[in-house]
Amino acid sequence: MKILRITSHFHSYYPAFQYKNHLDILRKYHAIGGMQSQIYILTKTLAELGVKQEVITIKPPWTKRIENINSVRINRFGLPIPIRRQLYEIPALIQAVQRAPEDFDLVHCHSGEDIAVIPIGLAAAKRAGIPLVLTIHNSWIFTYRATKNTQRIRQTLGKEIEILGLRHANVVCTLTKRTAKLFSEKAKVDPQKIFVIPDMVDLTRFRSRKSFDEIKIFAKYYCIPKSHNYIVFHGRLVPQKGILYLLRAAALLREQGEEFVVIICGDGPERQRLEKETKRLKLSKIVLFTRFIHHDDVPILLSIANIFILPSIFEEFGSTLLEAMTMKLPIVASRIGGIPEIIKHKKKMVCLFLQWMLKVWRILYRFFCMTQVWRINSENTLIEMS
Repeated sequence: MKILRITSHFHSYYPAFQYKNHLDILRKYHAIGGMQSQIYILTKTLAELGVKQEVITIKPPWTKRIENINSVRINRFGLPIPIRRQLYEIPALIQAVQRAPEDFDLVHCHSGEDIAVIPIGLAAAKRAGIPLVLTIHNSWIFTYRATKNTQRIRQTLGKEIEILGLRHANVVCTLTKRTAKLFSEKAKVDPQKIFVIPDMVDLTRFRSRKSFDEIKIFAKYYCIPKSHNYIVFHGRLVPQKGILYLLRAAALLREQGEEFVVIICGDGPERQRLEKETKRLKLSKIVLFTRFIHHDDVPILLSIANIFILPSIFEEFGSTLLEAMTMKLPIVASRIGGIPEIIKHKKKMVCLFLQWMLKVWRILYRFFCMTQVWRINSENTLIEMS
């Protein structure tokens, strides 16, 4: 078996460790995220099983143009400039069409917010006469929500391309049953060729809370203020994550006299805007931005948390929730996309179907008012936003 993998999100699982002095570069080139991690893990796992693979992807400035890692050959394209996809599309298309006929068994495309991936995959598969596997990490049709005119234009084009890919792909993989059902019922995709393959989490790393000494070292390194209540977000700082609503909810919560600290872990194009909003709301003493942290430190971060929050505007899956749930944390999450599939309702669960700024505040305030919630087994505790 030999696979030609096409994605603009192929990065090492530990880029922040390898390039810890280049956090701004990592942010500009979208080197860290759920989709990035999952594609890397999939490729690494298949390689360990003896499956030969070749990856066509973008080329961040710290990487080699061509790299061989065990049985995986990585071809990177693009200009050394921090713009979306680095204009990798044309050389990637040429490479894919040229390489596909050379003893590959199938083409596997990973579609997120890159409108070029599906056309490149279709062209390569057609040229070689081999099957196309299409994994939808974020559906332009049923998940993505545009908030700007430029995004609406991209979404319109993305929808048409996604429909084209769904029609011609031999196999369609989704992260959730929700998306699979929508593809089958709304987009009229043959249900026989749709497979649900959700994201994964390493249970050995997130099963138990870390030691007091590890937490103390972590808190000192990131200058985390002392508090009895820590609200934690972990993810990319992009508009769709809804962090702006969290900050405004925190301001309202502070007005109620509650004592807490918000830890926002991650980085992205929204960071500067969010930091300015934090100063405007006079939250600098209780809101901390850690930027990216090493993936091995995430269990320590979650060991500090009292509440994990994901107030996304749209979300296909939300893999960080798996990590938080494995650590048995109470969760505040938007009731959108595939999130309700991840979090199953259990007996004794606290459920509030609320939404956005004022409603985030009501959720959090309910948590602080109901002090017994902190003592409930958090495996059975959940708050959602619909």
